[in-house]
Amino acid sequence: FHLRPQNHSWQFPLFRQNFLFFTLGKNCKIYYNNKIEKHKRRVCTSRKGSEKMETKFYEKDKLLIFKITDEIDDCVVQKIRRKADYEIERYMPKKVIFDFDSVTFMDSAGIGLIIGRYKFANMLGAKLEVINLTQSVKKIFEMSGILKLIPIAEEPAI
Repeated sequence: FHLRPQNHSWQFPLFRQNFLFFTLGKNCKIYYNNKIEKHKRRVCTSRKGSEKMETKFYEKDKLLIFKITDEIDDCVVQKIRRKADYEIERYMPKKVIFDFDSVTFMDSAGIGLIIGRYKFANMLGAKLEVINLTQSVKKIFEMSGILKLIPIAEEPAI
């Protein structure tokens, strides 16, 4: 099948059925049945001076701990990902621990964050573990199957 444009919508040549077509730009546009609907992009705002994550590195044990102090959604994940990647590369730890003690909400972006940091840490020869999972976060981890890859660790005695 070849798709061809017809009046701002795309149709299958055989079935003549319209389907949804997205474009991304300053505003998201949705084309459906030759109508254009504009939707404002979701704006990620953050409180000034608020840290999303605290970092501690213990030189003796080569242990890097990230304590996440905010809800984990797609707006926050971008900042956490950048900072975590920088710190993992900077310290080259043997073990990376994510502490979820203060996390009350996490969506699929958080799952992607953890799996991405797991792959990054493994590539650099480090192990990744999680601690202090809240009930809601633990349920998400169990449903997504992350706990098969990443173990829940005990609180480190430091």
